[in-house]
Amino acid sequence: MNLTIIKKQIFKLTFPLLSSAIFFYSLTQVEAKEEDKTTKVTIEQITVKQIASEEILKKIAQNELEKSWINASIVSMKKDISNSNWNIVFENNEIQNSQKRELNISINSNGNIINTKII
Repeated sequence: MNLTIIKKQIFKLTFPLLSSAIFFYSLTQVEAKEEDKTTKVTIEQITVKQIASEEILKKIAQNELEKSWINASIVSMKKDISNSNWNIVFENNEIQNSQKRELNISINSNGNIINTKII
């Protein structure tokens, strides 16, 4: 057999296998993009945390909150029933009065602060 004929036969066998492998790889990439929806939630959460933290800094600068709130930690972060507004609860362990240790910040889906109150 001629070497050129052997090369052509190998190409005829490997090309469909290679193209099938590429096709199935591309399908897995489409599936991976669908899984990235959970990543979007994470990015949204990070953005909301940043907005809430900036609100605390703003309130401290305006002397509406004590400076100790800068060390507050997030104890709860969830969307409301309508799934449109975020409610973030910070806890400040440096405050002795347990009834004024938590700060609730509500943020709408546009990233605007709706409400800030000590609970």
